[in-house]
Amino acid sequence: MDGDLEQFLRARQPFAVESVRWGTEMELEQSYYLGADLPPDAYTTSVRAVLLKGGEVLVLRDKAGEYHLLPGGRRDTGETIVQTLEREMREETGWTFAEPRLIGFMHFLHQTPKPFAYPYPYPSFLQLVYAATAQQKLVDASIEDDWVEATFFSAVDALESYAIAPAQLAYLKAAEKIYANCQH
Repeated sequence: MDGDLEQFLRARQPFAVESVRWGTEMELEQSYYLGADLPPDAYTTSVRAVLLKGGEVLVLRDKAGEYHLLPGGRRDTGETIVQTLEREMREETGWTFAEPRLIGFMHFLHQTPKPFAYPYPYPSFLQLVYAATAQQKLVDASIEDDWVEATFFSAVDALESYAIAPAQLAYLKAAEKIYANCQH
């Protein structure tokens, strides 16, 4: 791991750490952090968001039938973080948003050798997590996605039936806290 990322991470404590597998060959250690400090930009490959609307949160169902609260995706070359977030939210959910606020990030550390022709930072990369408020549903804005099956808003107190991962619920709590503080 490069010194600037190592120094940034050393000053923070993850609230959860788990082992994950992507596909058949990539094993990663995934650490979850809360906070509003931007990590070194060179390691940020993706941006995600908790999207709130009133007392509801956007829920995404993937093609495997699992539910998530963090739509988003990879940065394209030359995009700013906000441009990536705007594009990914439009593509995956059809929604525009307002008031994006950084609430944390996920750190991924490869546990397996670097894949051939791997174009992303190695051995570590980051996904930023924002909170935002839903603004407008754009007709025909979302695109056919190989991961997203459906999106819908759910009352926060009705999420238990969707088996949302605990780390995602922690990001939801952080998002709710930020916007509750803004209203006072």
